[in-house]
Amino acid sequence: MTEWLDFLREEGKSENTIKSYGAQLLLFERWFKVSNTEELTPERVTSIDLREYMSYLKNVEVKKAGTINLVFSAIRSWLVYNNQVIKVPKAVKVTSIAPRALTRVEQNALMRAVERADDLKGLAVITFLKNTGLRLSEAVALNIEDLLMGERSGKVLVRHGKGMKEREVPLNGEARRVLKGYLNNRTKGPVFLSQKGNLRLSNSGIYQIVVKYAYQAKIDERHPHTLRHTFAKNLLEAGEDLGTIAVLLGHANLNTTAIYTRPTQKDLQKAVERLSED
Repeated sequence: MTEWLDFLREEGKSENTIKSYGAQLLLFERWFKVSNTEELTPERVTSIDLREYMSYLKNVEVKKAGTINLVFSAIRSWLVYNNQVIKVPKAVKVTSIAPRALTRVEQNALMRAVERADDLKGLAVITFLKNTGLRLSEAVALNIEDLLMGERSGKVLVRHGKGMKEREVPLNGEARRVLKGYLNNRTKGPVFLSQKGNLRLSNSGIYQIVVKYAYQAKIDERHPHTLRHTFAKNLLEAGEDLGTIAVLLGHANLNTTAIYTRPTQKDLQKAVERLSED
């Protein structure tokens, strides 16, 4: 497996994708051993195994369509790398609803929670993610040298975007103000620091910050990626076009951005509830 993961790294896959693919293959290996009472090798995998594993994920593990598709993307990649041509089940159709974004009320509640705590780092992390839409891994990788902040304008250079693509994202006044307060005249090193001094704040560190204050604000969606969705939804509601939003998010395909124009689960619920109104 190590050689395959190294190959993915050479192909420009993000570390998050590589980690996820590796984890999914380990789970498939565990299932394969139990189901076939033999060790997993590329040569032993059959199309029947793949169909049965998909059925297992759907009906026993009750995994969502997106998760199942990720699993089989990993398995397909591993098989292709090992020169195994096997028919892989078709991707599971994903329901076309918009990702969950925070409402304005929830955004205000989240900001109140972190401001009450007088936590400069927490305030900087949440404000930055909400106003830039960066992915978790992109925010973690940022260095102060990637920031350009003036009185009236600013921007952040994302050097480690998905597929190792670079892009620039403007920093609005709120983000600049909070970042300057947090950085406190630091001029080099990681933007976000852990509690251990000059060490870079990890993915889990940022995740814990978001979870902590989302919980205090009584918000059920407690993941940094929700702030990315919120950034996109706010731009859409402000009247920005999809092309602009796609560039800011680092989307290579406009169809990926278009998902934000679709109704959310809450929108669908409200639509059905209106039928019972007098």
